[in-house]
Amino acid sequence: MKILFLTSRFPYPLEKGDKLRAFHQMRVLAAQHEVILMSIIDETPAPEAVEHVLPFTHGLYLLTVRPVDRFFSMLSAFLNGMPFQVAWFYSKALRKKLNAVVSELKPDHIYCQLPRMAEDNHFPTG
Repeated sequence: MKILFLTSRFPYPLEKGDKLRAFHQMRVLAAQHEVILMSIIDETPAPEAVEHVLPFTHGLYLLTVRPVDRFFSMLSAFLNGMPFQVAWFYSKALRKKLNAVVSELKPDHIYCQLPRMAEDNHFPTG
């Protein structure tokens, strides 16, 4: 079974609770499934961090949300009541890339490690 695993941070090094949980969830899922990791990043992870994650993945996508996108997303959240945690990790460009990856890979499941990754994700089917 192919699982697209979405995280709001690259899951290594294990210095924060959400990274620790994401890394071990991914590790356990990878024991029986094909896991493709898609993470939002602020900066490129160190090569050693990537090496710790690669054994548990069948694909890796690193996505950056531009500061200008974050600004407009936060402004929109303020105006429409979207939670700020959700707005901080959302952009139209990110959604477009995510939809393209889903269309290409056709995962059996999409796992959003935290609710803030699930905003407005109407994924293509078929």
